[in-house]
Amino acid sequence: MRASIILWTLLASSLLATPVQGEVPPSDRAAETRALVQRLVLDRAAAVASVQRTADEREEQLFAELAAKDHRLLAEQRTRKEAQAELAEVTADRQRLVEKIAARDRQFAAEIEEYRRQVASIADSPDPRKREALKRYAEGDRAGGFDALVAIQNAETKAVAAGWREIAALAQDRKDRGELGTAEVIPLYETAQTLDPDYTWGWLVLRRLYREAGRLPDARRAAEQALAHAQGDRDRATAENELGLVLTAEGDLAGELGNLPGGEFHWREALRIALDLQRQGRLAPGDAWMVDDLQKLIGAEEKPKP
Repeated sequence: MRASIILWTLLASSLLATPVQGEVPPSDRAAETRALVQRLVLDRAAAVASVQRTADEREEQLFAELAAKDHRLLAEQRTRKEAQAELAEVTADRQRLVEKIAARDRQFAAEIEEYRRQVASIADSPDPRKREALKRYAEGDRAGGFDALVAIQNAETKAVAAGWREIAALAQDRKDRGELGTAEVIPLYETAQTLDPDYTWGWLVLRRLYREAGRLPDARRAAEQALAHAQGDRDRATAENELGLVLTAEGDLAGELGNLPGGEFHWREALRIALDLQRQGRLAPGDAWMVDDLQKLIGAEEKPKP
């Protein structure tokens, strides 16, 4: 038993031990990063200990007292020199308390180490915006720091999606030259749309590729996604038109699938949006074809069937 406790004490120390704040020059970027990660880990450890009931009543009270001192001294160190040394002492006390609990609770130790690994990854990012957002989080503005990181990640995800779309465009060119098959192009657009579903045109391209591959249910879902993610009136009109085409291809002219409207309904909706844009002078000259084509499609459907 004693050997087990010693082993977990050493493990916890290796996972959590970093130089305490105040012992490194402010100009040392690596040391600042370690201190930032340490603060986040110690704050997280207090929260985990409370939620999982791994700390006794006295330890929880000590966690709360040390956290209060930490935040007070963090603010005071900017105006009072002695506060930095006092903050270092409080940080060391917090770390010893966390190590004590980690030594007797393997799950606690593992969870804290995983959290340390994730926040260290953010702190070590080459993107300075991520480090600043993490710093805001550590200093108490958790909502602001969190939202900033989400915004950065969303932007990065869309950038990755754009890269896949660029590759997919080249793949489509190769397909049209007979060098690739439709089945080889589809996964590239699917990857891009998974990363950035708000890119309406990507869904429209997928609709056409699915139709070409004979995958009508997938073509319909792609057209519905295009409509759901339309970014403006032009996107909506185009998506309505495409959905009408795929429903017609499915033979759903009268809305035979449940209560969903048929192809003609979507064409009429697309035409309404296009006449509105045209009347307001907002329909680009290059989109004028849309009005004529939709009128022809609707007219064809209104003709009596033999």
